Amino acid sequence: MTRRIHLVRHAMPQISGEQTPDLWPLSDEGRAAAAALLGSLPSGAVVLSSGEPKAVMITVRLD
Repeated sequence: MTRRIHLVRHAMPQISGEQTPDLWPLSDEGRAAAAALLGSLPSGAVVLSSGEPKAVMITVRLD
């Protein structure tokens, strides 16, 4: 069985001058990119992330 590891940087965040970058969520564009990424992963893929909102939002289906 072949296993693959894909390292992915978070998608485009919603930049806010009122929050530090570690608290920014994904922008609408970033959500769309995350959904496309998740849709391309094989069934049963394991997705891990840091605890930052913009990273966690990539690990869950947004539809």
